[in-house]
Amino acid sequence: MHERCDEWMITDDTIFALLTLVSILELNRVDRKDIARRMREARVERIGPTTKRVLEEYECNPDFIPTSGTTDGAAMRSPPIGLLFDDKEDVIETSIRVALVTHGTNIAIAGACAVACAVWACLAGRDPIAEGIDGAREIEKRGCGSEHSGTLLSYLIERAVEMSAEYEYIDAIRFFGGGIETREAVPCVFFMLAKHLSFEECVS
Repeated sequence: MHERCDEWMITDDTIFALLTLVSILELNRVDRKDIARRMREARVERIGPTTKRVLEEYECNPDFIPTSGTTDGAAMRSPPIGLLFDDKEDVIETSIRVALVTHGTNIAIAGACAVACAVWACLAGRDPIAEGIDGAREIEKRGCGSEHSGTLLSYLIERAVEMSAEYEYIDAIRFFGGGIETREAVPCVFFMLAKHLSFEECVS
């Protein structure tokens, strides 16, 4: 897949999201080892630091289960999960299992669930912002993953949505940060969603 893509045409996260989707559809379940194998065999050159480190661990130990990782890779892979199920609980459970392929912290799993639930809401005729916040909050309530010190992601998303009524996107980046940490990227996504920004406006 990577060889057929022009440079910068597609990101590592897009490739891994598609590989995750293919694995789930072919096996009709989430198989952590199978997803990790597909990700390794794709040999994507530019990948996030958490995913890179974890895939190296899988090379040595196929039964490896991550307990760290606060970056946004899990959230970036999660949109297809929201397309697969009619039931929200299935979306949540699948988001947890898919996130745990590479990211083991509560905030990373919450980010993945928030994004997947927002996508699910669009197809279900529900409010994607409310459902996304609820998805993050559900992970926090269940205590999934290892603890991550800091502000709850659900609160950060709510704050981003509130800010969208008065501030511009550049202000959100300055407030939350524009990096690859889940606590930065996911709130900014929901800011853009609440602001009703177009794709071009989001990436310009």
